[in-house]
Amino acid sequence: MKKLFLVLFCMLSVSAMACNKKEAKTEEKLSETLPTTSWFSNQFKVFWADFVYEVNQSGKSLKKFKPSAELVDFYALPKDKKGYVLTGYIQTLGKNFDADAVRSTGVVINEMIKDVYSFRCPLYLLPEFIKTAGVKSFEAGKKLERLHK
Repeated sequence: MKKLFLVLFCMLSVSAMACNKKEAKTEEKLSETLPTTSWFSNQFKVFWADFVYEVNQSGKSLKKFKPSAELVDFYALPKDKKGYVLTGYIQTLGKNFDADAVRSTGVVINEMIKDVYSFRCPLYLLPEFIKTAGVKSFEAGKKLERLHK
């Protein structure tokens, strides 16, 4: 009877461990498809494709994801207290855009001229930021090269 109980207990333990491994490995993958509610520059589209590929290949959550040195260098991704950030510009639809709501999420935006803002978005917030209502277009920042050495 003890042997039967022990075998049953072992089988139950192995089964529970197998279930936990599947749950731990199941990370939500990012979609390469950008929202159709806004226009995205070619620079942003190329960045997004590279970013999604790296995140999905890493198997880590967005909060734990660290971009490769190549991605950081090529797209000039600065690092701050919240991690790596993408910089760029957005053009809004005016009254339909709530700047304070965007700021409350952790994205830094500064109005440059009417309805045009610069942004500084932590990479882990980017999938939600690109779905922001009232944004007409997104432009990713570019690495600046020195003209004269």
